[in-house]
Amino acid sequence: MGQMLQGYRDIQRAKAEYPLSVARIRAFPKPLLGMQVRGGLKGLMYLDDREGGQERWLSSNGVLLVLDAGRVVRSRGFASDVLGNVPLKWQDPLGSRLDPGKSYQFSRQLDLGPDRYGIVTEHRMDYLGKEALQVLDRPQSAAVWTETVRLPRLRLQWSNRYYLDPASGFVLRSTQHLDLDVELTLEYLSV
Repeated sequence: MGQMLQGYRDIQRAKAEYPLSVARIRAFPKPLLGMQVRGGLKGLMYLDDREGGQERWLSSNGVLLVLDAGRVVRSRGFASDVLGNVPLKWQDPLGSRLDPGKSYQFSRQLDLGPDRYGIVTEHRMDYLGKEALQVLDRPQSAAVWTETVRLPRLRLQWSNRYYLDPASGFVLRSTQHLDLDVELTLEYLSV
């Protein structure tokens, strides 16, 4: 019984903490991104490449995320992968300083593996307020935005949440869906 209880505690700790200490994360030679699939264990990804404004993040077990201004535009290693995610109408506001007095609407085209292509997504971003974040052991003020994503053709809808640096618009943390059933929480630990 004691081993089972300890195993449960270890799992709960792994859901709440990264597998490396704060000191080791800071000492890591490459930028690190924290990643957690809904309800799962926290993991780390390292920055493999930056090209054309996009960042390519890899994990030790082969998971790939490509981010553009903090938005997942490609993935590999999930039950449902993003094969492509490109803007269609109006510019995606992520990555710029957003006006809390405005809502932002835009559309994108999403390709999901293994066989769903050309899905038009309609996005609306609304300001929720400010929140104090703890990134590793550093307090950080964040502007919180919610994004409603509608997929009219599939009659689906989900919500994403972005925590932005109020001065620059840089995405500090986000909770994003790759698909209705795959939700990721991403956190820039070092850049």
